[in-house]
Amino acid sequence: MAHDLVTTVEQDLSKVANLVRDYIDDLIEINTAHNAVSLLQPMRYTALSSGKMVRAYLVYSFCKILNVSYVAFLKIATAVELVHCYSLIHDDLPAMDDDDLRRGKASCHKKYDEATAILAGDALQSLAFEVITSHSISDNPHSIIKLTSNLAKAIGYNGMAGGQYLDILGEDDTIDKVIHLQTLKTGKLIEYSCLAPTIISNPNKNVKIAISGFAHDIGLAYQIRDDLLDVQGSIKQTGKKVNKDSKKGKNNLVTFIGADRANRQIDILIEQAKKHLDIFGGRAKDLLFLADYLLHRER
Repeated sequence: MAHDLVTTVEQDLSKVANLVRDYIDDLIEINTAHNAVSLLQPMRYTALSSGKMVRAYLVYSFCKILNVSYVAFLKIATAVELVHCYSLIHDDLPAMDDDDLRRGKASCHKKYDEATAILAGDALQSLAFEVITSHSISDNPHSIIKLTSNLAKAIGYNGMAGGQYLDILGEDDTIDKVIHLQTLKTGKLIEYSCLAPTIISNPNKNVKIAISGFAHDIGLAYQIRDDLLDVQGSIKQTGKKVNKDSKKGKNNLVTFIGADRANRQIDILIEQAKKHLDIFGGRAKDLLFLADYLLHRER
């Protein structure tokens, strides 16, 4: 990917991330008079860290394409990122992935302690639902209900939490099981990020099918790239431990098909994802750039 396009995508990601981060900064403002001020600190530590906020950018991009309001974008994207941050805190716990590093810094439970990290994660999840139920997102109460319900499903037993549970169980002895696990653990929240704006705009069936197809392919490509970085990356590059799966005897798509084939599979998925965007014409330009960027991301 050309250097100038990489720079453009990273600037766009940073712009959206800063909008969301500023809003989170206001939401979790440190107030010394607050009884739980010590809990706000670990919440801020994780939620305001230096992640790219790709999920927020997906919300932003589809809101822009579908003419959904700025307020709706900001609140949906913030809810998604708060949920994602909660999941990272819990993922890093000793009972889960047992990781000391996250985004190049000490994991929340290492910076503070396990009990505080668990509660900070719980509080971020609660805050996400407080944000997503805001009446300012839509005048239609049914849209708010559906946004809330779909987010709950995306992170529940048929989504992120279910995928994490399968990961803990080691349900990874076939490639189909690995894909199912990763679809739940990573893919469902990415799918929600892409489709949430359609709940507000209610486009036609073909548009929803196209966005759903894009979300599926980009989500799987994103996860395979993660697996490759775990095998081929470094702590300095990724900001977290590497070779975690192999050290724990876990399978992922790279262990099944090898690095070369995994790279080819990412190429195929990215091209498929981009094809789904044909329905939007030039309006999808930024998402086309993002897809190519994710193909080569290094963290």
